[in-house]
Amino acid sequence: RQISLGADSVLRDPVRPEVLAEYLAKYLSRAKHPGRKKAPARAGQSFHFAGGSVYSLERRLTHGGRRASLTPREVQLAELLSESRGEIVTYATLYDEILGSRFRGDTSNMRVLLAKLDASFRSVGLSVRACIHVTPKTGYCYSPRPRL
Repeated sequence: RQISLGADSVLRDPVRPEVLAEYLAKYLSRAKHPGRKKAPARAGQSFHFAGGSVYSLERRLTHGGRRASLTPREVQLAELLSESRGEIVTYATLYDEILGSRFRGDTSNMRVLLAKLDASFRSVGLSVRACIHVTPKTGYCYSPRPRL
């Protein structure tokens, strides 16, 4: 229970099999995407997402001469979806990489973050929702071309 709540070490004598299994599950889940978190942002790094240009370090979105500020988590969501173009990014991955927590079945935090990202894009005349397919209880799939 303590490991699932976020403890890095639990003092138990003797070590019980379920504690060891929790440790293994925790560290194996981090090993699935070893390079994604580690990539450092470079000065001036930008990428195209849903028709706009996102500048990671400045947390800025531009399109057609219009600008909007993004929160750090909005930038992380856009980066993660952009890197996984055409593939479903599971809620487990989204929660782990963006919120730093385990997904427990409640998708409301990601829905709020996606709505916030969409509002930022709408302020410059774009729509993120047109490019993201939501698979219920599974995750999000980004496709650069809007669905008709």
